[in-house]
Amino acid sequence: MWPSNNLIIHRADRLNAGDMASSPKRYFDWLDSSWSELDIVNVQKYNLTNRHIILGGGGLFYDDFSPFLNHILKSSPASLTLWGIGRNRHGAYDDGLYPNPIATALIEKADLVGLRDCRIESDWVPCPSIHHPMFDNPKSGEGKLAFQHRESRFAFEHPKDWHSVASQGVLEPLLQSIENADCVASSSYHGCLWATLFGCRVIGVDGFSQKFHTGLPDSVLLTTSDELTNDSFDSVKRNESFLSEGRKRSLEFSERVKKLVETESDNMILKLRFL
Repeated sequence: MWPSNNLIIHRADRLNAGDMASSPKRYFDWLDSSWSELDIVNVQKYNLTNRHIILGGGGLFYDDFSPFLNHILKSSPASLTLWGIGRNRHGAYDDGLYPNPIATALIEKADLVGLRDCRIESDWVPCPSIHHPMFDNPKSGEGKLAFQHRESRFAFEHPKDWHSVASQGVLEPLLQSIENADCVASSSYHGCLWATLFGCRVIGVDGFSQKFHTGLPDSVLLTTSDELTNDSFDSVKRNESFLSEGRKRSLEFSERVKKLVETESDNMILKLRFL
């Protein structure tokens, strides 16, 4: 089945709760049935000419996605928006520059750019999952949680009395596990992000990618599993402003995307009338 003319392209890995939560269609009513969601690994099957494209969210500037990004780069869409995506080169802990020329070219090509890398982008736009309604719940959790990446290769050791979950499966129970904690250590980018949004004290463990160093607020302590103890949270403070600031930025960006799409659609109709 061919998708509609309006496409939201993100990584739709059903085993990864962060990927599945990152599509803006989950949170904005104006992204209605006229918008189809497409897994980025399937994008080469489609002609993207004259389609409105939203790329994001998620860590789509990952080297393994280069062939799919290049297909988008070479296309001629009606409009192209980068929404809440970010740097994701594994093993890179530099200042966050894009070593991948395709990512740089996509940024230059896009009509609107909203990157999630809040530590180095002054006009950053967060992952769309910031709008999940569970983040509005009053903070009441206690205890410590090890929120593991869904891939076992990124699992870390932690004190035996901590609760532990992996970032896979249905989103809401995973968010509930974070909400029920006071302190969260995570090897998952989204685990760190969501814990911050819930007002937890947060530690990123064994950050394996740029995204831990560029895409999380500086309230998140970055450390290694070898150094992780119950006392590690003593110096960590809650972030009281990230949720409200991130949502403000996201809502403003949404309005800009909506206006862009409406304007370009009107221009296309006028053009067709005069052909």
